[in-house]
Amino acid sequence: MEYRVGGNEVLLALDRAYVADDDTALLQQVSRFKPLVDYLTTFKPTSFSVSTLTITNVAQIAGRVSEVRGVLTLKHRETKDTVSQPLVLSDETRSVVLPVITVGTQHYAVLVRRPRLPIGGAEVAEAFEGSFRKEDGAFVAEGAELLKALGLQVTDKTCSALTNDDVTIGDEGAAPVKLLRASKLFTEQSFADATQTAIVSEHGSATLVVVPMEEVASASSDLKAIVAASIFLRGKQQAAAGAAAAPA
Repeated sequence: MEYRVGGNEVLLALDRAYVADDDTALLQQVSRFKPLVDYLTTFKPTSFSVSTLTITNVAQIAGRVSEVRGVLTLKHRETKDTVSQPLVLSDETRSVVLPVITVGTQHYAVLVRRPRLPIGGAEVAEAFEGSFRKEDGAFVAEGAELLKALGLQVTDKTCSALTNDDVTIGDEGAAPVKLLRASKLFTEQSFADATQTAIVSEHGSATLVVVPMEEVASASSDLKAIVAASIFLRGKQQAAAGAAAAPA
């Protein structure tokens, strides 16, 4: 069934393996799903037109659509060749938070180390990724509760943007995330006191890792952490260059 979504005529279809109680009603809901409307409004490939969205799964909460997964097919305007990409859209805004500890002129990133089943249970030091609770603005993410041991209260009010742009990190078609920082100043003594003992979750499944910002790329294989640290360092370099170029 064709719908006009975000200024595009799109053929919405359910994957043959997906069973819905009412196909038409579900497709109408999906066509009004704001993250999809926003995505197709801003998604303007120059050589392609949006052709078909084949829906493989729809998550609902209290009767409303909360997430749509599918395959988006694009058609080349001249050759009529088609290309497809996976698409995952959610009404929950995902955020990557990089806690930054500053001691004098040195900056440290706080990561969380935990085992990951897709790589055989090996431990990976990662950036925190989660969402902010609507009720009180608290940051909800795996291991985020450990940040309180460092005196970091991470909420939507205490975080600031690392970049004004939303960044897509991961598979093509994944929803973009916001890159944020949460900052705290330490003296050398308070930093030594706070980090002398390992900060581990109750069941030992997560551990905080404090790394000099310049060493994040070598200490972590997590793309989120590396990108966030790189943007932070670039901002510091640009600020220093601007200060050096300013007239005395």
